[in-house]
Amino acid sequence: MLVTITDYGGIVSGTSVDKSILFEPFYGTLKTAPMIKECPLNLECKLVQTLDYGGSAEIFIGEIVEAYSEEQYLTNGLPDITKIKPIVFSMHDNTYWKIGEHLAPAFKIGKKFTVHRNKKTNKPEAALNEAARRTK
Repeated sequence: MLVTITDYGGIVSGTSVDKSILFEPFYGTLKTAPMIKECPLNLECKLVQTLDYGGSAEIFIGEIVEAYSEEQYLTNGLPDITKIKPIVFSMHDNTYWKIGEHLAPAFKIGKKFTVHRNKKTNKPEAALNEAARRTK
């Protein structure tokens, strides 16, 4: 249901539809921007920097000051991606995706990769290390 309402909010103009009725808003510590109660996880940010690239695009750099989530989306007090079931938007084909299966352990799988210099060309080369090749 959340994906349907979110998409609707993206395809209608705020001048023709009052989008404030789509979600129940709440305010956090900073009291500066509404967040959406129906979302499993809300991150409240403080603006740190605005990067202007001289056109129609700006990039906003923020600092997370608070995270809000209901207990049902947490495991041991931390956000649990299997309970949150995030929605991912793919812009190149205009589709929504859900997260699939566990892929690999972070900060561990990369230990199977090595970079070394080629003795003949003195250029860096990358490859799976010897232990990883044996377990492939």
